[in-house]
Amino acid sequence: MKATLQVLILALLVSSAWAASIEGEIKFTLVKPGSRAAFTREFGDDVKARCDWKVMNLSGRETFFAGISVKNTGSNTLWFLYSVAFFDRDAKLVGAASMPLLLDEGLLPGKTRSHPCIVHLPPGRYQDIASYQAVLYELDEPLSRGRKKPIQLEDPETISPEIRTNR
Repeated sequence: MKATLQVLILALLVSSAWAASIEGEIKFTLVKPGSRAAFTREFGDDVKARCDWKVMNLSGRETFFAGISVKNTGSNTLWFLYSVAFFDRDAKLVGAASMPLLLDEGLLPGKTRSHPCIVHLPPGRYQDIASYQAVLYELDEPLSRGRKKPIQLEDPETISPEIRTNR
């Protein structure tokens, strides 16, 4: 299952990409809101990622945060795609999430951005998590490059001349 997730992500990438990854065993406990992350780890090459993962009870609902803060330590503007997956003791997938940086301007050199990433799980399922795998793809162009923008409802170029004059 771990290999399948990585192959799918690689198939989505249309530009040059470098990858950094981490994996290992992990055990989560429920923490109070405002508490420090239960798991913190740094990885990456030019884009340095700091994982801040924790499970909290917010308004009576268990919420699993698997977010990251990223900093571009390189000299060029970069984009990234972050994916994380969590597995039980039998290496079966419990939950996964992915977060791309889709901003056209990218992550400028020296800049830092925080990206919340929530893994939605049924109550108590975070206790089944025994291991994780996270990958950070560093891209030299955005994933959205070359895509046509959707037509907006009020785009004057898409409205016929007769309708434009009757407004």
